[in-house]
Amino acid sequence: MDRKAHPNLAGAYVADESVLSLGTYIDRNGLSGKVAAVGFNLTAGIPELVQKGAISAAIGQYAYQQAYRPVEMLDQFLTSGTLPPCSLCDVGALIVNGDNVKAFLSNPDRAKLL
Repeated sequence: MDRKAHPNLAGAYVADESVLSLGTYIDRNGLSGKVAAVGFNLTAGIPELVQKGAISAAIGQYAYQQAYRPVEMLDQFLTSGTLPPCSLCDVGALIVNGDNVKAFLSNPDRAKLL
């Protein structure tokens, strides 16, 4: 994002954890509150930039659950022969923004939410 080339830019959406780079740019250039940034994932640095206001929101995709649940379901199938109760098993998403970032950062189990 080149703020000089796009002085009227009000926001940007990033479809992955590259929102970390965008949020870092916004933070370093004093653009918090002037440019809204939204992206995916809650890896290290992203929640902290949400807390600083450099990232407006980040959407956690429960990567831990995306890996754990299929193994759990496969084990259930192999040991008992039963299928999971869903044909499409959605693990959900977690939106972290200024309203809930403090609670997210203080959650000791947040690694399972990433």
